[in-house]
Amino acid sequence: FSFVCNLQFGSHCEAVSHFYSDSFLNSLLVDAVCARDDLSTFCEFINYYGLIDGLSSNGWTVFAPNNEAFLLEGDFLDTLKDSQISDLLEFHVINGSTIPRSELKCKSKIDMMNGISTRTWCRNGARYQKGGGNPVGEEPKLIETNIAVCGGVVHVLDKVMISGNYNDDVIKDADEGVFNSRGLTKI
Repeated sequence: FSFVCNLQFGSHCEAVSHFYSDSFLNSLLVDAVCARDDLSTFCEFINYYGLIDGLSSNGWTVFAPNNEAFLLEGDFLDTLKDSQISDLLEFHVINGSTIPRSELKCKSKIDMMNGISTRTWCRNGARYQKGGGNPVGEEPKLIETNIAVCGGVVHVLDKVMISGNYNDDVIKDADEGVFNSRGLTKI
């Protein structure tokens, strides 16, 4: 882990997270994401749409698409209303639980902040985080993982996760094993 919090507060990250407000800890997420040139588009989106405002101090996991990911989806994103873009951003966050790469189990589902689940896929040693709207074979790949920030963790994706809410012909997945983002307990 590369602890952004440690850069600012030494090894007192846990103490800091109990002492400071949620909004302060969430600002550390913004600082960590926005300090990276490859995440500048995601940075603009989370600031404009206020994504961090609702994050819990009990932990969170963010799947941050890199700039190239947003370029690939440019035409699609242009068709969305503000409320749909906000929903799409929430589809990249697990609120209330910090999940490192090692806990992203192959074929497991996890409920995202917007209430829709995503599935972890594993292929040739790589991990992918797929939404119902991402075509098979074009799943977003985790290209950098376990970027730890006080209060949570960030994983960088090479594509934007699409939930499927924007596509009428998405087939509902009836598999068992959906996990609740509040602690990875089966629901």
